[in-house]
Amino acid sequence: MYTFTHIGGDIGLHLNDDFVSDIDPYYLGKIYDQLDVNGKKDFLKYLIKLSGEVLFNHFHLRVLRFAKEKRLEKELRRVKINLSRINKM
Repeated sequence: MYTFTHIGGDIGLHLNDDFVSDIDPYYLGKIYDQLDVNGKKDFLKYLIKLSGEVLFNHFHLRVLRFAKEKRLEKELRRVKINLSRINKM
């Protein structure tokens, strides 16, 4: 579980790894859009960390689609590397 406190006011966001690994790019974008600048950076780091742990390529493909939609391909290039590593297994 990961907690983001970078949402306006005193609101926090608690994310469960299983939940995040199963949501589609639309909802990844909705979460991302609710975060401030620091929260967005933390969220991208969290996705990269999770991409090194999740062994199902559907998660990686969803994150890469989210990255393309938000123009974050450069920031999330490590996800693509982790996907390549999984595909070689």
